[in-house]
Amino acid sequence: MFKKFTWVLSLVALFSFNSCGEGSKEAKELLQRLLQLVGIPYSIVVNICQDNNSNGFCESTESQVKITVNKGDSAKAIFHKITETSEGKYLLETYDPTKPILLELQDAGKIDFNDGKFTLNFNGFKSKDDNSTKELSILESMVDANAITVTEADKFRTLSNPDAQDKFYETLLSTLTTNINTLQTYNLGTQRAVEVTIQEMGSDIKTNQAQADAINNCENNQTCEEEENTKIYDLLIIDEDRAKTLQDEETKKTKKLLAGKTFYSAKNEDAEIKSISFNNDVTTITLGDRTSPTSVIGNVFTITDKDGAIGHYKIIEKNETYLLIKNVEGR
Repeated sequence: MFKKFTWVLSLVALFSFNSCGEGSKEAKELLQRLLQLVGIPYSIVVNICQDNNSNGFCESTESQVKITVNKGDSAKAIFHKITETSEGKYLLETYDPTKPILLELQDAGKIDFNDGKFTLNFNGFKSKDDNSTKELSILESMVDANAITVTEADKFRTLSNPDAQDKFYETLLSTLTTNINTLQTYNLGTQRAVEVTIQEMGSDIKTNQAQADAINNCENNQTCEEEENTKIYDLLIIDEDRAKTLQDEETKKTKKLLAGKTFYSAKNEDAEIKSISFNNDVTTITLGDRTSPTSVIGNVFTITDKDGAIGHYKIIEKNETYLLIKNVEGR
């Protein structure tokens, strides 16, 4: 039987850290910047933070949006919520506004995996002197991922009818969550599914700029606007054939990532460092002194033990120094 657990696999076994006091003589100014949520319901926002170490997670040590206390808030509410300052804007206090921003969301009613949690990634402010308000939207996430240009995004975020604008954002979110579910079914981890979906939808937005004109040409006719938004949904949706192609591409990337490499995993309970090695074809995996068959589909690899039991392990996150791998059931 395979136990449920999470691995953090590193390419190196030991790390060295610079002194925390390095550079402390340099005066630092705490800056305030505004973040504007657009087209995303406040009810599904879990957290907003700066990703100082580029690991894709909001951590307690990282700059997060300032919590505003309202009259009548209970102590529990004060410590467990994020509150908009005004008109959907959030206040971020930071020493460096140029660092990336994460928008952590949770919608268990629409996302079938990972307890409904997923994260949108954004670039930070252009410079420390940039006092503009940073938009947090699906379109802006596409811009920051270089999937579309600002001009291409503006075609859709400047629709002439406010009601049509709201409907478009609803369609965009619905398509995003549907596509994330589809790609997870095809063995892409949640965050990788988000990244691929943002690129895929951005590509479709880029090639279907005329849909913005079509909505504007409806001239406030609700039936017409709904029909055009249905067309947008159909254009942005990832169908089964495309999902299979993306799965195959992800399989190749995962095999290239793992092939011939040795990682190191430290167990928290005993601080023992164990090696985990893949052969060049990624058909076997060696954990310590035991070698077992393995296979890869998407960014999930399987391990078959001597009794024929199969464990499934999904790559949740990767960066230059480590992989975060979670044991999952059948996916």
